[in-house]
Amino acid sequence: MKFVSVVLLTFFISTAGCLEDNANILQVKVWDKDFRVIRTINDPGTLGELKKIWEERLEIPQSEKPSFTHKVDIATTKGSTRWLYDPNGYATILSKSKVPIYRFTNPKKLNEILIPK
Repeated sequence: MKFVSVVLLTFFISTAGCLEDNANILQVKVWDKDFRVIRTINDPGTLGELKKIWEERLEIPQSEKPSFTHKVDIATTKGSTRWLYDPNGYATILSKSKVPIYRFTNPKKLNEILIPK
């Protein structure tokens, strides 16, 4: 039973962070370093723009060590995932396992959406 649980957990973690083309984002909540909610996004237009930017992320080498200061909760029609986010344009899924680190191609636009001025 333990083995099955580990396999299912591994599968869930490896697929949960993916924003599949058919998974619509329902809501995004952004937390600051003090664990305060600084933004909640429900607007379909903004969510669509965010999804496009999020899907264009690129996996980077583990040797780079971003400074993750924010948490981003993404709720989709397939489930929800908490990400760690660095405003310099990096993100990774919050996990105890080793998971990829990603870099966004347009961090300036992403910050405009996620982090209020």
